[in-house]
Amino acid sequence: MKAVLAIVAVVLVATVILSVRESIFPPRAFMLVVLMLGGNHSLLDLETRATDTQVMVTIISLVRILIMALAAATILDFILRQRLPMLYTRRSKRMQNHVILCGLGTVGYRVAGELQRFDTEVTVVEQDPAGTFVAAIREQGIPILFGDARHTDVLIKAGIERAVAVIACTDDDMTNFEIALDAREVRPDIRVVLRLFDQSLASKITNSFAIEAAFSASALAAPAFAAAAVDPSVRDSFYVGDVLFVHSTFWVPEGSPLTRESAWDLRGKYDVNTLSFTDESGVVTWHPGPTVHVPAESMLAVVGPYEQVQHLQADHGIIDPAARVKHSSAEETSSAEETSSAEETSSAETQQSA
Repeated sequence: MKAVLAIVAVVLVATVILSVRESIFPPRAFMLVVLMLGGNHSLLDLETRATDTQVMVTIISLVRILIMALAAATILDFILRQRLPMLYTRRSKRMQNHVILCGLGTVGYRVAGELQRFDTEVTVVEQDPAGTFVAAIREQGIPILFGDARHTDVLIKAGIERAVAVIACTDDDMTNFEIALDAREVRPDIRVVLRLFDQSLASKITNSFAIEAAFSASALAAPAFAAAAVDPSVRDSFYVGDVLFVHSTFWVPEGSPLTRESAWDLRGKYDVNTLSFTDESGVVTWHPGPTVHVPAESMLAVVGPYEQVQHLQADHGIIDPAARVKHSSAEETSSAEETSSAEETSSAETQQSA
């Protein structure tokens, strides 16, 4: 739009210059400018014209080149917009055992990256051609189809008949649910994974519609936020059933009793897995063997139940045993709430009787 306005401004200025400097009737001056934009300068003898007019004609020549470039770019953009979706559709139709990812927001883009790290082919379905991550996905060579994944014809174009899974990853719970149902309508046996914000809805959907996995983003993030707030050694956390597991890293100083323990000792005594040792220079030893002892002056990374990780740290002087943070399971919390409620009810009845 700015380029068009600039061209119009040049045409008007050139018309005024011809009218004033060369005493040409304005309509005729406008006609001459338009003809010059088309490449015809024969109607105006430049050798007998003022310097201003000669400069103006040179500028018009440059504007003509700009117009041709803009026209070529517009035509090329139109062709690419028409042809690229067809090319991506053809590629999707040739794919086998791929994953269809519906929704290319922040989470969807990261999921696409993780799928590539699993060496799994992926086709993306996105509604917005001007989406934030569309260009990045194209640069990575991932096929992307523009359309509403709630329509079965779009899923068919994405190759659902040969896909192994569909991931519904938009920002709307009901849209993701509709995508899941439409995918199952086309392929009753396909694996469906949903992103949902409502954890209670996620549980109901997995139980009622035989959908393999429905993940609540807020529920997945909550343990990590809470654990990191109460324990600085926690880098990540997740639940296995009702048990909180953490990925924890902490420094093992010189002379620590931990240096007498091997990776196998830690697993046997505390039921935690040793992920790595990192020395002072930053060299990382991944997945040390069972007989390898914990080196002094290193950062130890382990994963296991939170209570056991804290037990390990307390036993070896990493933390003060009195500073251990108690973590109650959901069942314990529910039981405590019921007990508290019963006590409050009993207290109220006693006061009423008195």
